[in-house]
Order: sequence, then C-alpha cells, then structure tokens
Amino acid sequence: MKPTALYLILSVCLLTAACRRQQVVKEEPKAQIEFLTDLRYDFSDEGMKDTVTHWFVYRNTGSVPFVINSIETQCGCTTVSFSKEPLAPGGTDSIQVVLSLKKLIAGYLYKSCNVYSNATDSVIRLTMQGQHVRR
Repeated sequence: MKPTALYLILSVCLLTAACRRQQVVKEEPKAQIEFLTDLRYDFSDEGMKDTVTHWFVYRNTGSVPFVINSIETQCGCTTVSFSKEPLAPGGTDSIQVVLSLKKLIAGYLYKSCNVYSNATDSVIRLTMQGQHVRR
C-alpha cells in the first residue's frame, strides 16, 4: 500500500473518532426578571442616618424559576438579604440592601452589589448612591 493511501485512511479514522467524541451541550433555559424599582437608589433625601435600607423589588416574568446564585457587595459597609429559594414564574420578591454610613466619610457615595443568577442578564448591578452628611 502506498504511504499516501495509508495517510488518507488514517486521517479518515481519526476524523471519525473525533466527531464521535463531540457532545451536544444543551443550554438551560434562562429566567426573565423585571425590576419594579429602579436599579439605582439615591438616598440623598434621607438626612443624617447611620444606616440606609432599600428593597429592590423584582418579578419573574419568564417561564422558569428564578434563582439568585450569589450577591457580591462592593465593601463591608454594605449587606444584603435575599431569598435562596427559587422564585416561581409570576412571583414577586425583593433584595434588601443595607448601607452602614457610620464609618464612612462625608461626601457623595456610590456603593454597588452584583447579583449573579440564572436570568438572561446573568449579572445585575444594584447601586446605592447619594450625598452623605455626617452628624
């Protein structure tokens, strides 16, 4: 057998084996949510407080349950509370964000939280911002 024919047969065998190993990856359906409150909250009008609390309210408008995997805060002055249970389609829930202003300097503040979920937009940024006046 000629070397060219041998190489051709070997190439066809390798190509066939490689094609058989490919797996079809099925993408999971994504949840769809709509925030009923703005993604930015301005606390400038709240006066001289030690903490600012805001609830970011959302609704699951999709056909699959909405799941929050995790929420990362920008710094230790910000804490979050949220349900770890899946939110059924049509359901409404909220994310509570508490910003402690006790140790922060006066001035304009911008603090954010990243929400990681199974939604179409897998990362959603919530922000608390405003003019902070110390007592």
